[in-house]
Amino acid sequence: MSSSKASKLPSNLDLSTLPDALSFLRDVGSVIFFGNAGPPLPDLFVIDPKWLSDVMACVVSFQNTWVKNGILDHNVLIHVWQKYPVDLHPNFLFLMEKFEISYKMRNDPPRYLVPSMLPERIPSL
Repeated sequence: MSSSKASKLPSNLDLSTLPDALSFLRDVGSVIFFGNAGPPLPDLFVIDPKWLSDVMACVVSFQNTWVKNGILDHNVLIHVWQKYPVDLHPNFLFLMEKFEISYKMRNDPPRYLVPSMLPERIPSL
């Protein structure tokens, strides 16, 4: 939920206390909040940490077929996160890099290295 959506909460709430409340809830593990992380996460917070875990599991899972030899192509992301709003996909990529789940490679179109999905042996080319 973004803080712009939070502004649509009931008017009797004092939104000036929202940053402190989110910081407290982050500290006790009830929400994931990035505070002043800057773009593209200026005000993103997750009210269900398991939801974020499920988002990441779409990529880092031996049940997926998206990551080939540890490489994730950008053009398959629409399929990887098909049940999530497309406007959140850039945030997911940012979080994957922030948590060192993936690393953007210098390719065009972009590709991402997912170290946990690398094969044990070097694949034959």
